[in-house]
Amino acid sequence: MSAIQDFSEKANFATTSRLLSCLVTESLSRALYFPLTGFEATGFCVLLSGEVSSRPPQSIDVPYKLSDILTIILLKHVPVFKHDGADPRGPEIGLLDPMDMLPLTLEVVQGVHDKANIVSPFRLITGWQLDVHSHTIMPSPDPIVLWDKFAKSYDVQETMIKEIAEELESAVRWQKYSYEHPPRAPLFTSSSVEWEQSIVEGHPTHPVGIDSIPIIVR
Repeated sequence: MSAIQDFSEKANFATTSRLLSCLVTESLSRALYFPLTGFEATGFCVLLSGEVSSRPPQSIDVPYKLSDILTIILLKHVPVFKHDGADPRGPEIGLLDPMDMLPLTLEVVQGVHDKANIVSPFRLITGWQLDVHSHTIMPSPDPIVLWDKFAKSYDVQETMIKEIAEELESAVRWQKYSYEHPPRAPLFTSSSVEWEQSIVEGHPTHPVGIDSIPIIVR
């Protein structure tokens, strides 16, 4: 896995990882885990779109389509699973930690592209309809694009889509600034405020504000 090259890319991924963590932890997007062997990643996580996540899991005989996928992300560690997960394709993730994510998010898009990512992992699992001739898996580093895709699939109001997109844009901008101008490391004698202000990255599970979540949920 290549290292993140610059602060802009790093800031995008930091914000994206917290957004995805928020969607999964707040049960807005159903996330499934599939193990991998022989790679740096222990497995990959598939986040489903809002429309699919709002319904009970489909049986294996009723496959998900690639267009039902919000995003795919590789994980360094096995995540925390739900004790009551009911999707027969794989264990459902209850807590998705940004620190467990490798810096690569993938998105399913329509059409065939030269820089496409392979879809071979989906050939190892059942319960998916692989319309690979009309869809392609591509890198998707932009948190605003992922948010817009999720929000429209979850029937979020346009005003809320715009407001949270602006918050995410601000988060990326300030995250980049924090990387470029890191705060001084606190000392054991530093105040609690100094310790709090030394945090470079945002809250791990609520990048858009916890009070926004009840409004999003239908």
